[in-house]
Amino acid sequence: MINKKYIPKTIPNVFINRSLKEMSNNAIPKLEADSVPIKYKLNSQGYRCDEFNNQKILTLGCSHTEGHGMPIELTWPYLISEKMNKDYVNLAKGGEGMQAQIIKAFQFFKEFHHPEYIFAVFPIARIEVPLINFTVMNDKKDNDSESRERIGKAMLSNKLIEKFSKEPHMAENVLPEEFGIFYNILFLKIFIQYCESNNIKLLWTYYNDSHLAPYSFKDFTDTYFESAYLNSKIPKKIGCHLEFSDNEFFDNAADYAYWPPGHWGFHQQIHIAESIYNMI
Repeated sequence: MINKKYIPKTIPNVFINRSLKEMSNNAIPKLEADSVPIKYKLNSQGYRCDEFNNQKILTLGCSHTEGHGMPIELTWPYLISEKMNKDYVNLAKGGEGMQAQIIKAFQFFKEFHHPEYIFAVFPIARIEVPLINFTVMNDKKDNDSESRERIGKAMLSNKLIEKFSKEPHMAENVLPEEFGIFYNILFLKIFIQYCESNNIKLLWTYYNDSHLAPYSFKDFTDTYFESAYLNSKIPKKIGCHLEFSDNEFFDNAADYAYWPPGHWGFHQQIHIAESIYNMI
């Protein structure tokens, strides 16, 4: 039986109006993934950091930055906070991308305060999307032809999706990762301008969790930094930070066996903190 098509009379509130606490979903990392017990303490807003209290540093990112499989004192937000001797807030959540985290940052500004510094390590090909289980009528057609060198028009229509996708429609099944990258960069441009206008020091990078060759944004903005070995484990033969090599999490997070290669180990977290500190 074909589902009855309809157009919703109102947009669900969750699409347009969520508090920072609601955005957290009070979610903790997957406990069964850790080979040794890791304590994940969340604050009252649902984030892995102290209660919000006018901290000077705000960190953004995904599960690597939240510190899945890692004691909190071995994560790069904690390390950069220690290096700078300034308290921090960490809004990172597993699975989230650039756009979702930027929206959370703006919500944080609205509900709490402006930090002096924002440091971010984003996945670049992820976007936050609602899970839709209804279809929308749209009979408009776009007959314009666009060259591959131009930014074209996408007349999004669930009628078109129905030809090759079944409900519920998953964004990763119908949208290319280039869409996510382009979409995230639009949000990033707004974010960079906002931080400049409000005297917030922003430094960001990304790790390439797609199959595409890595991009570089050095010519795009001076707020971008690159950190070695974001996409691969750091070989011990380079001989750095060996004074910490006895730490059980030096090479791998505790979830390494659950989903190889697991989340970043202590060594990679150190390199990120140092890369940020060297640009301040």
